[in-house]
Amino acid sequence: MSKDARKRILEAASEAFSVYGYDKTTVEDIARMADKAKASVYYYFGGKAEILEAALAEEVDTMRHRLSGCMNTCPSDITRSLGAYLKTRMDVVLESPLYMKFAVESLRRGNKSEPAGILINARKPLDEAEEGFFEAVCRFATASGALGDKVKPESFAEMLSMVLRGAEVQILLSDDRAAARATYDEMVNFITNSDNFSSR
Repeated sequence: MSKDARKRILEAASEAFSVYGYDKTTVEDIARMADKAKASVYYYFGGKAEILEAALAEEVDTMRHRLSGCMNTCPSDITRSLGAYLKTRMDVVLESPLYMKFAVESLRRGNKSEPAGILINARKPLDEAEEGFFEAVCRFATASGALGDKVKPESFAEMLSMVLRGAEVQILLSDDRAAARATYDEMVNFITNSDNFSSR
């Protein structure tokens, strides 16, 4: 078996899960869409949950790599980097169909469903990188006087990450996604206005 076969299975799985969701997708569907025997799928993966985990992990890894260029922690560029990160982050989310599907599905079904747990695990590397960046932003904002010294970087990062996940869902569920996205971008412009980070 080759890496190409595994890749083709994951591509087919991503398409199937994005279109049909977790419950309605079967290993047989994935094998058929990949033009592989069912046994070939089981050669690489233990079952449907493992396939979803691998497909999401690949998509999240792509997201993380795309965002890494925005995580500039140089003090002179940090507000610009934060703005670029926040806008690029939403671009990346909206261009990641599998991630979008399961972010919405997790909201509708609750975080205790099997696919929600898989998504939470798959996004851990992205969450860790993001929170590390937000902690650096917080430290800079505290040092410049834009934030009080009682603000803990870890709490700041966790809260900002939670707000962003909420914004993701709001945009994904919106009847007018373009308007919701425009509102998000304006909010980012306001938050990252350099005057807000100037010394008091």
